[in-house]
Amino acid sequence: FQDKKPGSSEAVAAYKSIPFKLRPGDRVSIYVKSRNEELTKQFNINDNTMQNMGGQGNNKQGYLIDENGKVDFPVLGKIQAAGMNRQQLTDSLTNVLRTTKLVDDAIVKVEYTGLYVTILGQGGGRRVNIERDNMTFFELLGEVGDLDIDALRKNVLVIREEDGVRSQ
Repeated sequence: FQDKKPGSSEAVAAYKSIPFKLRPGDRVSIYVKSRNEELTKQFNINDNTMQNMGGQGNNKQGYLIDENGKVDFPVLGKIQAAGMNRQQLTDSLTNVLRTTKLVDDAIVKVEYTGLYVTILGQGGGRRVNIERDNMTFFELLGEVGDLDIDALRKNVLVIREEDGVRSQ
């Protein structure tokens, strides 16, 4: 926006934000809480790293989503995760835990683990960890401190990979 004069305005196209969908190879951390902590111990494989459901612990390994799109979750076994966003997986696990009466008052929290976007170009590459479901391109640029002053702003390329196919 360096070429804009103070006080001038220009319409910027609005982009619909598309929620991130989990896919094979992604990792998620899943935490289960209840009034009865004894019930949830079996589900929280790294409970010692979790601090009051804030997810501020050191557990960056999480559950790997396998090639079939499933996570191997304690007690429940293989649970579908690919194709869902974080809220959908949270709702699905909460529903299963409550309806099977394993944890009647289950509160489930799902976090992305090791999910990032790399921004390459003038000034070198920078990596942004994704912690929210919806991030716009402008928010990503803000996270890395914008493009360098010499960057070619009219020549920006976004590459996205879906189902193993990269597209522009």
